[in-house]
Amino acid sequence: MPLETFLAMRDGVVDRDPKAITLICGQFDIDQHLALPALRALPQAVSLRAGMEPGCSPLSDTLRMLRNEVETPNFGNQIVVRNLLSSLFVYFIRDWADAASPATNDWFSALRTPHMTRVLARMHEAPERAWTLEELAKEAGLSRAAFARNFCNSVGEPPHSYLTRWRMGIAAQLLEQTDLRLRDIASRVGYQSEFSFSRAFKSTRGVSPIQYRRERPYCR
Repeated sequence: MPLETFLAMRDGVVDRDPKAITLICGQFDIDQHLALPALRALPQAVSLRAGMEPGCSPLSDTLRMLRNEVETPNFGNQIVVRNLLSSLFVYFIRDWADAASPATNDWFSALRTPHMTRVLARMHEAPERAWTLEELAKEAGLSRAAFARNFCNSVGEPPHSYLTRWRMGIAAQLLEQTDLRLRDIASRVGYQSEFSFSRAFKSTRGVSPIQYRRERPYCR
């Protein structure tokens, strides 16, 4: 049955038989450029078992609360369900990452490595800073060569490629959600001029910042 047909059903969707299977469907809209390393690390399908006893795990507790909200109409159901789905996604990814092989080199394994976690956090916190390879290696407590090698192996791209993509993801959000001038956005993501920022944005996103904003008008 197509998902659209299933979601359009009104009768029989909720079966209170204790042996019935509960199917929860959700969709997450994310910026693929910002989430690329994480998306690249995810398999096509993930299967996890979560016990439903209270306190068994955050994942099982969230599933139980979500089921209660879906099956029991009440004030603010939609708000609660939306937030529980976001929490469910995070707990699901956490459990999957914890169960994944520690020998796997991907973005999630990088997050389990203290020195890589520290570097990624610093890059995310201060994208406007003119990071050099030496400064990033120092944050990681590694030599430049070892840091560059480890970063590429775990994240899947060189440090400055990751940083540029992260900057352009933030810039895209600012172009969509604010009416800031290009020079102000450029400054916030580490560029000294509109020209250098526009060139980097078009190289990453395929369109100029002006065209990107025109296609996604800011709602005041």
